[in-house]
Amino acid sequence: MIELSLITIILGAVALTFSLIAPWFNIMVRRPSCDVNIYPDEPEENQDDDPIEETISTIDTISTIDTISTISSHHPISGPPLSIIITTHDNARELRANLPLFLSQYYPPGFQVIIVQEKSDSETDDIIKLHSSDERLYSTFVPDSSRYMSRPKLAVTLGVKAAKYDWVVIADVRCAPASTHLFEHIGNRCKDGTDMISVYTNYDQATPPYWRFERFLTNLYLMREYANSTAYRCEDSCLVMRKQMFIDGDAYRGNLKYLRGELDFIVNKYAKEGNTTSVNAPEARLIEEVPTRKTLRNKHVYYLETRKHLMRSKAHRIPFNIDMTMCHLAWLVILGVITTAAILQDWIALGAGVLSIVIYYLLRMSICRKAFRSFSEKLSVWKAPFFELSLFWHDINYRVHYGKADKYDFITHKL
Repeated sequence: MIELSLITIILGAVALTFSLIAPWFNIMVRRPSCDVNIYPDEPEENQDDDPIEETISTIDTISTIDTISTISSHHPISGPPLSIIITTHDNARELRANLPLFLSQYYPPGFQVIIVQEKSDSETDDIIKLHSSDERLYSTFVPDSSRYMSRPKLAVTLGVKAAKYDWVVIADVRCAPASTHLFEHIGNRCKDGTDMISVYTNYDQATPPYWRFERFLTNLYLMREYANSTAYRCEDSCLVMRKQMFIDGDAYRGNLKYLRGELDFIVNKYAKEGNTTSVNAPEARLIEEVPTRKTLRNKHVYYLETRKHLMRSKAHRIPFNIDMTMCHLAWLVILGVITTAAILQDWIALGAGVLSIVIYYLLRMSICRKAFRSFSEKLSVWKAPFFELSLFWHDINYRVHYGKADKYDFITHKL
């Protein structure tokens, strides 16, 4: 009969305890619910299909409003008319690809699309002229004389003031709607008591998996706040809000000098408990084009500056810090048990340590699999636990770049 020493029992118990408890400190366990499609009879997303190509195909197939009306007769649409604001700055290529997708949305209550150019260029003008016969399209410019203020924020402000409807949708020109039902989902969420709506966005499938995983995880934390507390900021590339709320609150007053964070500052300033929600049905999402490595790094570096000026930053980071601490602590403890057992040649404790790693990894994979399926995200399950570990080290890298940056690069007031 094998006699277990106290050290064996302690090492084995510690390793197994962490392997069973630590996986549940994860936002994917506490994830918000995912909306259902308006058309449940349609396949949500084929694993081999490109959502943007599906959208273009749908638009080509459904050529008239009468045809769309017939298809949608079983799904009554309610909601206010919408003003869609798209700001551009040397984005002619993206505007050419995505503007038709916005104009082809089926939404009986009505909508307008406002293009705000930060800089006029002939190619962008040609694209706007191409759609000039569409009475729903309107364009304007950011004055060249504007100084000492963020031009992207000024562009948003001009778009909001030009909007003729009370609900405005600020959408990134680099993003494409996943289907023709985006505005339907948005309209259904424009209700009394709601002032802001975030529209789920992730990168195109061609984007490196880690970048898509990181954005997905960030979105889960933010969407949970939208649903259960006071929203902190907007990671998505599309924000819906009430025009009058923005104007009555003096728009970007107090943060116009900071170059970026257009949507972050809006949410952080105007969010109250219970007045925000999100749209995340698979057919009601935006798909952002593959970013360059420089674009992604700049996004993180600018956020490190932006968050210094946001309210509720510390409270927002607490859940993430706890989750990441438990994730790394579990690996350290289990590997520490294995190393100690190997040095002591305690083969039972060593076996318990190895078993703990297997249990921990499988539980982590199972949790990730359920979350990915819930949101129809095509991400690698077996890589996910390693992606979680690398979040900390990527953050260190971004902080190094931020520390090296000239702090005047983040503001318009150059001294």
